[in-house]
Parts: sequence; structure tokens; C-alpha cells
Amino acid sequence: MDDDLLALLASGHLAGATLDVFRTEPLPAEHPFWGHPAITITPHTSARTLRDESIAQIARKIAAFAHGQPLAQLSGVVDVVLGY
Repeated sequence: MDDDLLALLASGHLAGATLDVFRTEPLPAEHPFWGHPAITITPHTSARTLRDESIAQIARKIAAFAHGQPLAQLSGVVDVVLGY
């Protein structure tokens, strides 16, 4: 699919693309999308943070941590091995 997008851009069928999510996350540093002049990559910040929902999520994590419960299955936890 990545090659299809690159081909469409090269042929002029598409003028550009703005991308936020990729087949491989995080997008490898050597991937051709990074340097392509017609591709814009966004950092997964396409929406505003919702304050009340964020506070509730943080409170759940603090409570789980305080009770010795694992945090990995909670939403919004960064997996440092995966890089996101």
C-alpha cells in the first residue's frame, strides 16, 4: 500500500497526502514518506485533549498503581518497547 501511494504521487494522480497512522508504528526512520515533498506526517495530535476524560483516565491509573494493579492494560499507556 505504501508503494501504491508513492506511485500515485509520482504519476501526479494525487497531489499530496497527509498521514497520521501507518502500517508499521512508529514509522521507521528510513521510510520514504519522511522525505517525500508531497507527504505531510502528523504526530497523532489531530484532536484536542478532552479535559474531563483525561482527568478520569489519570485518576484510574493512579488508583490502579496505588492498589498494586498492572497498568499495561489501561488505555493511554505508552509501550516503550513499541515506541508509542
